[in-house]
Amino acid sequence: SPEPVLVLDEVPETEPEVIEAAVETEAPVEETLFEIPAATAPPEPVVPTAPHAVAGSAEALLYTTQQAMAQGNVVDAKMFALELAVCMARQEIESAQGGVAATEAVLQENQKAIKNAEREVTAVDTKTRTVVRALEEQQSLLSDKNNAMDTLREDMGNVDTGIADLEEQIKALQESLEEERTKRADQEATLTQYQDEATRVEGEINRLSEEESKIRQVLAQAEEAVANLLDTQLACRSDIEDAQAILRKKEEAVQDIERTMGHVAERTSIESDDVATENETE
Repeated sequence: SPEPVLVLDEVPETEPEVIEAAVETEAPVEETLFEIPAATAPPEPVVPTAPHAVAGSAEALLYTTQQAMAQGNVVDAKMFALELAVCMARQEIESAQGGVAATEAVLQENQKAIKNAEREVTAVDTKTRTVVRALEEQQSLLSDKNNAMDTLREDMGNVDTGIADLEEQIKALQESLEEERTKRADQEATLTQYQDEATRVEGEINRLSEEESKIRQVLAQAEEAVANLLDTQLACRSDIEDAQAILRKKEEAVQDIERTMGHVAERTSIESDDVATENETE
């Protein structure tokens, strides 16, 4: 009969199907992973080592499995194939754990950045409210000055009318005319003062308006940064949940394979005992 051949060109995923895909034979013997062929004598354990592989590594286990199959030890080959599947599954678990740790580090950095951005937004918002209050006060002051100028202009019109009347009575009312002219001069000085103050207030309003515009731009940028950081945080949490789900599946697969190995080892021991008993009887 042809010698059994181990087929492991492509390593299957660490799922229950790994057990059936790990070992195949060309012999026309119908058997499954859990059907151990009858033997005339207990098989001797074969534990060769790959020339340049680390003991216990996937490469070493693959080499050991191939050597066992080459020597016709199908049972040992199946056991070594299961050990190879467990080894590769554990490597995948270690890789998944490293990915989870890296994603958690990114999440922590993201949370720090969010706190910093929120503090900046709070500071900018406080400054914005202060500037808005100052702008409202200046606008109120400008309105008061405009009202005062309107009132003063009305008073000046009345004074001009009085001057015209007094000029008709200039001889009799010379003293009154001088007093009214003095009053007019004082009013003009006051008007000039009001105009200067109004010009200064308008300049201050323009400056505050420009500062408010700049601050609102900074506030918008800060709010956008916070929104982006929150999106990144949600993406990180989703990645962590996905990685943890994959990790749980890999761990369950390893547990299933280890239980299967225990069953196979137990049945191999029973079969060996039965063969030894039959030999003694013969």
